[in-house]
Amino acid sequence: MEEQPCPPPTANAAPSSAGAADAGPRTGDEPAAWVARAAADQQILGGTDVVLPVTNAVTEGNALVVTMMLTATCPGPVTVTDTRGNAFRIVADETDARLHRTLVLAAFHVRPLTTADSIRVKYPHASKYHVAVDEFSGISRAVGYAQAHGESGQTAFSTSSTRLDCAAGDLVVGTVGSNSGTAPVFTAEWTALPVLRLSSYRLSTAYRIVPADQMCAATGTTTSQWGAAAVVFR
Repeated sequence: MEEQPCPPPTANAAPSSAGAADAGPRTGDEPAAWVARAAADQQILGGTDVVLPVTNAVTEGNALVVTMMLTATCPGPVTVTDTRGNAFRIVADETDARLHRTLVLAAFHVRPLTTADSIRVKYPHASKYHVAVDEFSGISRAVGYAQAHGESGQTAFSTSSTRLDCAAGDLVVGTVGSNSGTAPVFTAEWTALPVLRLSSYRLSTAYRIVPADQMCAATGTTTSQWGAAAVVFR
């Protein structure tokens, strides 16, 4: 059966300006920290909708950060909802030359989720999806982001072409959607989370807590075609 062409694009609301950061300081005494992976899945499936069961309960008031790769996708809106009505918004969104799209979405001060709950992702047609949902404590907003993509045959990935300012104590989440070549490996200051893989396609996510005011970027090594994003949370 002949594959249907992409419909006319309907854009998501754009993330906040690249590299922009809130002037406000960190609020509260709780330091930012990764808690657990609440849900994840990857499938070769030419659909537009997936429901992920929650596999680790989520604590009320924490944040959920969704990282996602859509392969050979059409332009259009991506939404994430859950059975407790938490509101997710896109905080980074990068598409490479082959229409592989890497996104980060987040929800803050969430209502609690149990393993009886689920998370639903709706997206334009894609040949594959990778989706990971991670729980973090001690963050209440996204304050800046940077993103970039590159072709295969290089030796590294980096979002440093866009200035991204970080303050001491900020949480930075980096994610890379890649195809073929070597698996992306983040530089030493990052803590890697479990990689989602389908054949040569990978979604690699990591995080770091910034020790001092500095410029931040998601950086590492790979020979793959890649799309990357770094988002600062405070």
